Amino acid sequence: MRNEPVDRQQEDRPQDQPPLFDILNAIEVDAGVMAYASSLGEAGWKQLLDIATERGKGKYAPGERARAVFLLGALRWRPAFTALRTLLHDESATVRLNAIHALGAVGGPHAVPPLLTIVKDPLVDLSARAHALRCLADIGDQHTLEELESWAKDEQHVELRWVAQVTTNRLRLILKGLRDPSG
Repeated sequence: MRNEPVDRQQEDRPQDQPPLFDILNAIEVDAGVMAYASSLGEAGWKQLLDIATERGKGKYAPGERARAVFLLGALRWRPAFTALRTLLHDESATVRLNAIHALGAVGGPHAVPPLLTIVKDPLVDLSARAHALRCLADIGDQHTLEELESWAKDEQHVELRWVAQVTTNRLRLILKGLRDPSG
């Protein structure tokens, strides 16, 4: 009889727990977590999408769902775009904020309209609006710049006007072909 190495983590994991459990509960998403997530291929990414959208309602904690959303964005898996767009309205703020960033990473220019909608909606919380502004700095175009400048003139929240100013300045630099040295 051959001695096989035993994966204690696998042995202790309940039967219904997916192998993705470890990366969903990692303290941080480091190079190892990203390498593992990348190695899963499309089948694993579909599993991440199922977890993010929680098709088994109540099975995953909001933090796990948010991590799945984050990973989909980090993987830039384009088939997740429609689901990520839906998650912009999730009941969990953590999932919503991660969906904003993931949508920008996955959708590129296609993410501009839903992100602009978030920015302009006074009923959306300030944090989500500020996150959407930051994402627009990386994916926006001249039209986005003009939209943001027009919107910012009438925005009542000082914090959002400040974030809009930083965003439009950064977007101007990017459109000129320059990069903001602060990242």
